[in-house]
Amino acid sequence: MKALMEKKPIFRRAAGLARALVTVLLTTQCGVPNRTFGDGSSGGPNGGASGNNHSSADAGRGAGMMCRVNSECLAGQTCSGGVCSGTEQHENAGGQGGKGQGGASGALPSGGGASGALPSGGGASGASPSGAAGSDGATPVDSCRGVTCSTPPANDCTSGSAFQSYDPTGSCADGACSYVSHRTACTCQNHACTSDPCIGVTCASPPAAACTDGSTLTSYAASGKCNAGSCSYASTPASCEFGCANGACKAGPCAGLTCNTPPAAVCKNTNTVTTYATTGTCGVSGTCNYLATDTGCGSNQTCVGVGTCSMCKTDASCGASCTACTGGTPKCKDLGTTSQCVACLSNADRGSTAPVCNTSTNVCGPQPSCVGLAATCGPNGNVSCCASNLVPGIATPSFYRSYDGVTAGYTSQAFPAQVGDFRLDNYEITVGRFRKFVAAYSQNMIPAGAGKNPNNSTDTGWNTAWNTSLAATPGVLTSALKCHASQTWTDAAGSAATESVAINCITWFEAEAFCIWDGGRLPTEAEWNYAAAGGSQQRIYPWGSATPNCTYANYAAQLNGVDYCVVKFGVNRVGSESPTGDGLYGQSDLAGNVWEWGQDWYSAQYMTPCINCSYAFPASLRMIRGGGSDSGLDPLHVSFRNGDTPPARSYGYGARCARNR
Repeated sequence: MKALMEKKPIFRRAAGLARALVTVLLTTQCGVPNRTFGDGSSGGPNGGASGNNHSSADAGRGAGMMCRVNSECLAGQTCSGGVCSGTEQHENAGGQGGKGQGGASGALPSGGGASGALPSGGGASGASPSGAAGSDGATPVDSCRGVTCSTPPANDCTSGSAFQSYDPTGSCADGACSYVSHRTACTCQNHACTSDPCIGVTCASPPAAACTDGSTLTSYAASGKCNAGSCSYASTPASCEFGCANGACKAGPCAGLTCNTPPAAVCKNTNTVTTYATTGTCGVSGTCNYLATDTGCGSNQTCVGVGTCSMCKTDASCGASCTACTGGTPKCKDLGTTSQCVACLSNADRGSTAPVCNTSTNVCGPQPSCVGLAATCGPNGNVSCCASNLVPGIATPSFYRSYDGVTAGYTSQAFPAQVGDFRLDNYEITVGRFRKFVAAYSQNMIPAGAGKNPNNSTDTGWNTAWNTSLAATPGVLTSALKCHASQTWTDAAGSAATESVAINCITWFEAEAFCIWDGGRLPTEAEWNYAAAGGSQQRIYPWGSATPNCTYANYAAQLNGVDYCVVKFGVNRVGSESPTGDGLYGQSDLAGNVWEWGQDWYSAQYMTPCINCSYAFPASLRMIRGGGSDSGLDPLHVSFRNGDTPPARSYGYGARCARNR
């Protein structure tokens, strides 16, 4: 009796525990308690949120467990009043999972920690004895990694005609296990079907693939085998090269990467270009690698820019060795497939002693109009007729066109101009020089673009459309030169005196063609005005402000009973009045003798602004300046302007050439 009295408190505790279990966890069907009662899903004060049985499916059978017969209790226990009861030792044998430290907030002493590993209770996925990885700790990236779902609820009768079974292996989601269940209709007694429980069970719902650890993925066969009403599926572990997470092998850094954008070609050095294959391979770091190929540039080529072998054709890199052009061959000539250093490419490259570039041989030489020509010009008839002096320009628009500040009509500074350095022939074109031109003449002798003014980027040079305005043959040209009784051309060469007279009766087209052929061009109106006015001196006449007479210029003087300085319509030898009538820069006959064609179209209004400008807008007249042998006083002013149609041919029309510095 004493022993019985000592057990009552234990029995009461067990009975209270049983009531709690029935209230919180248990369902009774057919009088048989559901075997899930020992999974501690409410936990103890230190227990986890959803820990499993501490040992096995029956490990939770201790004092206070519901029963029908003694065989449902532990050894030494008896079933009394539907509850197992026994000694303190027996009662403490079950449900000792309350020591876990990592659970969320368990309510029962016997519950196991959900994430904390328990000393005796079966924590689902704890890592340390203290349960340090519980749900209050840091959340891992994959909460199912390492979780083994192998403790399903117990199979049992749900009624006398139905059996509930669970697959032995479950699936993990968000750190919790779930198990596929099967409900079989059968005569169910003593927790089992009396017939085969696999009848009607289809094993086609395998567990989800799961990461066994950080580098292993375990997957299951699509169909399984039924045993005792539960399905089992063959498992297959696979190694994940880049790690396992969330039930799948991680994709490698190259997954989905297409290597079809190679780098652009580059210059490895001045002689080698590096190109890359159009497709590449992906490396372990997820970077595309492309096969590089080095190709040497050929002779007369160098690698420039974005990996391109280009022909060396600059002054700094020319010829087969791609070296700089120096010394007597400072210019690089493009020959199409190769290049070569030469002495000159145009008259802009010529020297003062060899002012003309032969574009066929690329050798600088004398002006063709003076080759073999005697020096018969100037006041004493002993100066080269091809002499050409430098006219230093002005760096700001501070020269005023048609302005001398004194003469009525020429006192406005409304038309400033800036003029670059250039050369201007000292003499007008002579008959002897023009005879050289006629000897070389053909209607198409001037190439397109020839004669450009390097100081004027808008200058397009010779227009081959003008060829039709030139005489068809030398004979037609010489016939046209006989335009007046005062013509200066003769079919046969004359004396030194007659050969050094200024040529007249030439059109604008013939004047421009001659100057380009001779290595120059016609001067712009701004250049002519600048040279004649002495630049910033803004002279009234080329020689200054002295009143003209026949010692300064050949014109219609009408002085002292003399109408003309030479004869009526008479053209003088060039330089006859030199140096008295010369301009500041050494040019003779800038006033009188013959009118001089200029490059510009004539416009009543000067173009502004003017920085090395030329009026290139087609009009009806071309500019002529300087006056002629039959001109009065007014045209001798350097500010005086005049114009005529380009095909006009007059005994009073001649020209002088300008040249690049």
